[in-house]
Order: sequence, then structure tokens, then C-alpha cells
Amino acid sequence: MGKTEAIVLDIESVADRLRALAGRHKVALLADDNTIEQCYPLIEDEQVDVLLAPIGEEAKSLEVVQFLWNSLAELGYTRYDYLVTLGGGSLSDLGGFVASTYMRGIKLVHIPTTLLGMIDASIGGKTAIDYEGIKNLIGSFFEPNEVWISLSFLETLPEKEILCGEAELIKYGLLDSEELYQETLNLEEISPELIGKVVEYKLNLVATDLRDEGGRVVLNLGHTTAHSLEALKISRGEILPHGIAVMAGLIVALYISYKWYGLEEKVLSRLIRVAKERFPRVAFSCDDYEEMWQLALKDKKNAGDELLTMVLLSGVGSPITDLVTRAQWEEALDFYVLIGILFAYYLGRW
Repeated sequence: MGKTEAIVLDIESVADRLRALAGRHKVALLADDNTIEQCYPLIEDEQVDVLLAPIGEEAKSLEVVQFLWNSLAELGYTRYDYLVTLGGGSLSDLGGFVASTYMRGIKLVHIPTTLLGMIDASIGGKTAIDYEGIKNLIGSFFEPNEVWISLSFLETLPEKEILCGEAELIKYGLLDSEELYQETLNLEEISPELIGKVVEYKLNLVATDLRDEGGRVVLNLGHTTAHSLEALKISRGEILPHGIAVMAGLIVALYISYKWYGLEEKVLSRLIRVAKERFPRVAFSCDDYEEMWQLALKDKKNAGDELLTMVLLSGVGSPITDLVTRAQWEEALDFYVLIGILFAYYLGRW
């Protein structure tokens, strides 16, 4: 594994660790208006310096980064002091980027408060901000020293935030094994054991491929389409939750996998059943395809010119990477739109 220690703790242990850390070092805690109100009281410590960022994707801007650089400098922080993030994926992306660039790198601890943050954004050392309307265009690879995960924070979340994390859990199930896929599809509770399995899976990948140049690319399953949808919505002044976009992206990737790469139809049909039961549909149409295609080609993980580099599946637990044509991708997008229309017609929903 890499140098990061990621552990699942009860909330009292998280508070104890923060108190002990602040007793030995300067600690700046990065939060937003939501987490400072709902999460910080669970671990509050008067020794830390609290820094606030905007909620959600708005935090990931150069202006906010400059504010945080200035704040750390004015407070006299050195590279031996700590930045601790308390929030979801946007805050860990932002905080990680600030920590990686301030004095060429200061100590970093993530305390993820969303399910998505616990299993994805806080693990693996990717940091980023958005730039010129493109999500995560500017960033670095910088592993946190530690990640403290407490499921108690999930009690503060609305249902939509839980769903965002559940989409990523299902992605991990598809990548790992039939057993884990079934467990994530039939999710009854989010247990420490399940979180531990997923975190271990990602840490093992990251340990061999920190800079996302080899085996770690499989974690992009569903994300080529998801990122294009998120960018499309941003261009129109809307915010699409990442996990909701990922579920749409998974359906698109699995359709391509079924149609051209030998994936069993039942793997796709089970995913569609869960999507229509638990996830909102992402609204787009064929009129959006040209803009989505151009956005997908700009994605940082794409290596092709007029082809998309996509992670696909030949079977559950058997990811592959291949180049996908625009015609294949648009057929899969048509499929997603079509199943939404059919479910809306027959079931009055989705």
C-alpha cells in the first residue's frame, strides 16, 4: 500500500485524534458552512484554526485557493504543520491541492463527511480545482498522511448525498467481484466492513499507480460519460451531483460492454433495475450529443483524438480499457434516454 493510512473510526476516536494532533502542531481545519454547522461540533477543538470555503463545486476555484494560501501564510504555517479537511469530495479536492502547493507541500489529513468522500475523493492522492469551466483541469497528485473515516457523519447527510456514494460503491462492486457487486446492489446498510473492503481495494490500486498511468485507470469506469454530463450542466449554470452522473455513466459503459465486449446482459439489467428504483434520471437529449462529445474528448483521462478512452467490462471483476467510437457512445446514450422514456411511460417515474 501507499503511505496513506485510512482507517474507519468511531466519532470519539476522530475527536481524540484531532485533539492530539492540535496539541503537537498547528492545525488548520478546512470546512464549509454545512460541515462547520453539522459536523464540526462532533469533533470540535479550540486549538485549531478554522478556515471556511464555499459549499460544493464553487469551492474549487483559483480565487478560493488564493484565499487559503494567504490565510495559511498570515497564520504562520510551515511545511511541518497540518491542513485537515472536514467535508466531501469538493473540500478534499480543494484542500489537497492547497496542501500540495503551499510551501511545496504541508501535512494533510482528510476527515470525509460524505459517503462519496469516504470511498473515493479522500483516498488516492488526487487533488484538483476547476478552471475555465472544465472540471478538475488543474491539480496534482498528493497523498494525505491519514484519512479518518467515521460513519457517524453519514447521519448528517440528505438522501441525495448518500445516493452519490452508493453509485461509487456499485462501481467498486463491478470492478471487484460478483459477490461485492451483489452486496452493493442489495445494500441494506453501510457497514464499516463494506467501507473497509472498498478503501482497501482502492489503496491497493493506488500503491502501484499513484499517478494514474496504469492499473488505476479502471477506477474511471462510468466516469467518461459522467464527467461530460457534469461539464454540460456546469456550462448551463447547473450542478449535477457526481454520483448521479456516475450512475448514468455506468449504464452507458455497461451497454457498450454488453453490445461489443461480451458482458452478460443480466449484469446490465440488474444495474438498470437499481437505477430506476433508487436514482434520479439525468436529463439530456440527442441535441446535447455534440457538446457532450467535445467535452468528453477534453477529459484529462482521454488519450484519443476522435475516439474516447473508456473503461469497460468483459465481466464483473474483469475491467478492460479500449477506444470507443462516437457512434458506439451515442448508441449507448440513446439507450439511456430510451430506458428513461420507457420507465416514465410504464411506471410513471424516472
